[in-house]
Amino acid sequence: MSQDLHAQGATVAGSAIWQRTGAGIRMAFELALHRNISTAAIPFAQLNRRHRVWGACVIADRWLALQRGEALTVDLDDCDAPLPFPYPDHCSLGTDREPCFRFHQEVTKLSILLGRIYRLSCSPRGLDRADDLALYKFQADLDAWLAQIPSQWPYVNASPTHVEGIDVPEAASIMNLLIVAVEFTFLRGFSWPASRLPAHITFRPAPQRWPTLVDRALTAVAWLLTPQGAFYLDIWDMMIYPTSAFFEMTSP
Repeated sequence: MSQDLHAQGATVAGSAIWQRTGAGIRMAFELALHRNISTAAIPFAQLNRRHRVWGACVIADRWLALQRGEALTVDLDDCDAPLPFPYPDHCSLGTDREPCFRFHQEVTKLSILLGRIYRLSCSPRGLDRADDLALYKFQADLDAWLAQIPSQWPYVNASPTHVEGIDVPEAASIMNLLIVAVEFTFLRGFSWPASRLPAHITFRPAPQRWPTLVDRALTAVAWLLTPQGAFYLDIWDMMIYPTSAFFEMTSP
C-alpha cells in the first residue's frame, strides 16, 4: 500500500497498486479466505491468520476503490468469513490478554461501512439506486460503530513478563483520519450535489454531523502536519484520499 514500492511516477504507481491488489484478492478467493471454515479442517490459530489476511483484502479493496473512483472488487454478499480476531492467534474468547489486533478489526469494520456508503452514493448513478431505509440504517450503524471504538489502542498487556506495555499512539490519529473520509463520503452527496437529489430520497443526515466532521478534519490536519503524520501519509497510500477530502470540504 505504498506507492514507492510499485513505481516512481504517481500515476503508474497508483495503477500498479490497483492491479496488484486485485490479483491478491483473486488469490485470496482461490485460497477460500472469504469463507468461514471449520476448526475441524484448519487449526484455530491458522484460521485467525486467514481471517486477518481477508480483512486486509477488504480494507485495501474499499479504500483503493474510493481513492480511484473504481468499482468494488469484493461483494461481501458472497463471503461469510468472520471479522479478524482481536486477540493473539492462539487465544480464545474471554482471554485476559490485550486485544492486540483490535485496530485491524475496527478498520475492517469501518471499511465495510465505507463500502456500503460507496455503493449507495458514489456509483455513476449517484443516489438513484439508494433508498431512505438503507441511508437511515447506514447512519445508525456508523454511529453505533463510533460509539464503541476505544480512545487508546494498546498492543500488548503489561505484565511481569514484559518491561512495559506497547502503546500505539498514532493509531487514534490514523483512525480519526479514516473516519473523516467515511463521514465525508456519506455527507458530500447531500452537501453540494452535482445534480438534484432524486425525488424518492427524503432522508437527510443529522445537521450536527457536518460541524462534527469539520472538527475531526481539523484535528486530522493538525496531526498530518507533525513528523509522525507526514510519515504515515508518505508510506500508506490509502491515507491520501482522506487528506485531499479535507481540502475539498473547505474549498469554495
